[in-house]
Amino acid sequence: MERHRLLCRTFGGAWPVVAADAGVRARTHFVTREQFSGALGGVSGADTHCQDVARDAGLTGDYRAFLGTSAVAAPSRFTSGGRWGAVGSTEITFLNDATLSTTPHKPLSEDETGARLSDEAPIWTGTEPWAISTGSDCAQWTSTSGQGTHGATGHLDEAWVLRGTLACSQTAHLLCLEN
Repeated sequence: MERHRLLCRTFGGAWPVVAADAGVRARTHFVTREQFSGALGGVSGADTHCQDVARDAGLTGDYRAFLGTSAVAAPSRFTSGGRWGAVGSTEITFLNDATLSTTPHKPLSEDETGARLSDEAPIWTGTEPWAISTGSDCAQWTSTSGQGTHGATGHLDEAWVLRGTLACSQTAHLLCLEN
């Protein structure tokens, strides 16, 4: 049986705030307080950064970086059936893995402690809206040469994932999601 998904989006307004269902644990996400150059040690190195930051903040679970490369789309790195909310929040940011390819229900702005980061803080993504790789991924997140695509905190539109490019020698935050 073939499965199809229908994604609906409102235009001209924000998504409604969605609270977590009672008894259903949402997986958590955070934007790292620390910033990193584009030489992350590859996607697996970025995952290690996320796991280390989560552990140091007292979070349990398996955390991965939301990063795309020319070989893999960022949303495909996460198992299905998830819903994600920020650390310390009961509001849901992403309803499921399919919404990782669209826009968040609430702006991404909380770090690993639940503290709010400033709006427009850059987040490495390597991804365009709808989970399309940009090809600007700092040599698959291993180099300080070239350009890397970044999104930004504080957005409910496509800018959360695609705000522009940065030189890979510059620094940006990582978006870490519990898998």
